[in-house]
Amino acid sequence: MTQVCSHGPEAVFERAANRAAHAIPPVWPLASSVAVNPFLGQAGEDLATAGARLARVAGASVTMPRAWCQARIAEGLILDEDLLAAWKLADPRLRPSTLAALKAAAARTRPSPVALPTVADLAAEASGVDWPGLIAERLGA
Repeated sequence: MTQVCSHGPEAVFERAANRAAHAIPPVWPLASSVAVNPFLGQAGEDLATAGARLARVAGASVTMPRAWCQARIAEGLILDEDLLAAWKLADPRLRPSTLAALKAAAARTRPSPVALPTVADLAAEASGVDWPGLIAERLGA
């Protein structure tokens, strides 16, 4: 960063920007990376579409587990008014028909998503070579 001046408001912002930049950890090699944004490139999609894709490719969910929601409902931290407000905002084609149906759906457990195998996973299964590990290590290098 080029220095604007050593005093005045610009210098305050420059010093703050430098401190912020130095607080960001390096992400290479990938094995030492501490955070990944699984939604990168999906910001223009609705939650259902991004969630379906993330479940398929990463075996991850975009929402809290239903057990978490069930516990909050049981504890009274999520009230009927909260559920009704969310229900009203949901796409009518996708939401349960009533608040009672929503609560019944929230009470059902759901299996954790499982990612579909990648080409590297399939090749590893067929050959016995750890292709996913090899690819991750090489790309990380």
